[in-house]
Amino acid sequence: MSPAAVPPALPATAHVQPAFAEFAGWAHGSPRRTPYGWSTYIVRRGDTLSELAARHHTTVAQLVAKNRMRSAGTVLRAGERLAVPRLRPAPSLRRTVSAGRVDARYAVRPGDTLGGIAARHGLSARQLAAANQISTHAVLRIGQRLTVPGGQSATRSTVKASRSSAAGSFGASYTVKAGDTLSGIAARYGVSQTALLKANHLRSTVIRTGQRLAVPGALQTSSGTSLGATPRANLAYLRSRPAPSRTKVRSMIVEASRRHGVDPRLALAIGWQESGWNQRQVSYKNAIGVMQCLPSTGRWMSGVVGRKLDLMEARDNITCGVALLRTLGRAADDEREVIAAYYQGLASVRSRGLYDDTVRYVNNVLAHKRRM
Repeated sequence: MSPAAVPPALPATAHVQPAFAEFAGWAHGSPRRTPYGWSTYIVRRGDTLSELAARHHTTVAQLVAKNRMRSAGTVLRAGERLAVPRLRPAPSLRRTVSAGRVDARYAVRPGDTLGGIAARHGLSARQLAAANQISTHAVLRIGQRLTVPGGQSATRSTVKASRSSAAGSFGASYTVKAGDTLSGIAARYGVSQTALLKANHLRSTVIRTGQRLAVPGALQTSSGTSLGATPRANLAYLRSRPAPSRTKVRSMIVEASRRHGVDPRLALAIGWQESGWNQRQVSYKNAIGVMQCLPSTGRWMSGVVGRKLDLMEARDNITCGVALLRTLGRAADDEREVIAAYYQGLASVRSRGLYDDTVRYVNNVLAHKRRM
């Protein structure tokens, strides 16, 4: 069984829309201009014109006119492309003035945790939670708006924190082993030999066994292994380590799924589609391991599960993917949207619809799930 195998496309189911008398005669009128233009939406099973109109802040008549439909009772088919108004882009940070105090409004992004947002704005997680009347252990949703007390000082703290982070971006170290060369270590972590020389104040490329080297651009993980700065570095690292068999990976996925309340068949299907249950897979976008988790997703899910996850370790990698499925399952409308969001991102799916490759991805995963 190959993970690249593409099953036949699922049959499109027609959905007949009820006729709306109030829109009679509007179908061939010219659509009004929308403030943010138009975008393309791919029809999904269960979609109706009235729901799409409400979702995109327009009317059925507008959709009918823009898409040159015959009437409001036109049949929609899954996979069909429709022109819909583009939604207003949501600002990530907005200021509001209340009771003489300037607060900030922050929109949660992928990878955010309550503690991380608080730290960037010079607050404690408890202060931020209290300002939003939520628990310090609350699971944040992408797009969720948070009130950040003291917006002006918070912005200065954010800038200062980001500069400090950039200044100290290395933080991983490597202990030289017998047979190591400086050029080999540089290649392994995807950095230049010159960068290693400068980071360690070396005058020559001669190194000795047991010597500790600072690796610029690498992140220190919970187990002491180093997450490289590039896909090439991470691939080289994973290939140098033993990897669990597919049988073992399968059992780990099932175990993690049951622990987090996720359908094991869905998690198995996602893992097979992503990597063929192979921990040594790294994509050109730096998606890592069995569940192809990005480093940013790993940091996000670390906050969700309450501990640091090492994506280079198969068990933690699987936990990352399963926790993401659980998080998406709580926010998405149905299983198809969960699968699409795992691939494309939930905010993108809802604002732009499914891309062609997302539709293929969803169909593949569902076909794998039926075989699990």
